[in-house]
Amino acid sequence: MKSTKKIFILTLLGIIFCSIPIFGQVKFDLEESFNSRYQIKSWNANNYNFSNSVLSVIQSETGHLWIGTFEGLYTFDGLDFKRVDKEKNHEHLFLNDTFWSILEDSQKNIWIGTNGGGVVLYKTKEKKYIKIQDKKIQNEIVISLFEDSKGIIWAGTRKNLLKIQNQKVDIIPLKEFP
Repeated sequence: MKSTKKIFILTLLGIIFCSIPIFGQVKFDLEESFNSRYQIKSWNANNYNFSNSVLSVIQSETGHLWIGTFEGLYTFDGLDFKRVDKEKNHEHLFLNDTFWSILEDSQKNIWIGTNGGGVVLYKTKEKKYIKIQDKKIQNEIVISLFEDSKGIIWAGTRKNLLKIQNQKVDIIPLKEFP
């Protein structure tokens, strides 16, 4: 009898113990809790006249995003987008709206590879855009940019490898490649 009584009491306590968390829970709405603590904002082509076809993105030392698209070059400061290539004071440097590659070098300058317009350099300290002037590359589509350990900028195109040092360009033809 004592054994049956112990089993009954233990079973009853087990049922009560297991039932307490089920009946004592407070309703928790994850979405409501998340939205009340964090501000969520999305950016797209509809609300910023921004191309959804992104070709290159970097985050500069200052925290700004530089975004190259088929329809423009943009910077993003965390709040707003700014279209760089259509600003009046340097729009003449950009021949069209497509930007294949972007690089921040060790001096914190921004290099921009264009579609048929060669390379444009943004000197961060001076806040000035400079077109790398060389007739040999003015029609080149610059699809990649790289800085080596000596500070030399290398630009890849469909036909050539460009070595840019002190804003002077040497062309290395890629005849061996299809």
